[in-house]
Amino acid sequence: MTELFANNPDELWATISLEKLPDYAGDRLFLIAQNGTEEGKKAAEELLQGPIWKSLPAVQNGKAYVVEDRWAMNDPLTLDWLLDEMAALLSK
Repeated sequence: MTELFANNPDELWATISLEKLPDYAGDRLFLIAQNGTEEGKKAAEELLQGPIWKSLPAVQNGKAYVVEDRWAMNDPLTLDWLLDEMAALLSK
């Protein structure tokens, strides 16, 4: 992951192509679904039904989670909430 942010160390997010996803996917995945729009719902569904997503070890091992877009926020209240939310999700 370090090389992904080498040119922009202060960035929180980076766009990668779907074909590169297996190069960066870990043993657990969190997909932040943008379900507020039809376009977001369609994009998430296409990804989840696609062969690349289904081939990822985390997906095959039941360690991939689709979460709401609040998980993408970076404010202090959300980050505090996320500590509890993520722990609860991972303990299931």
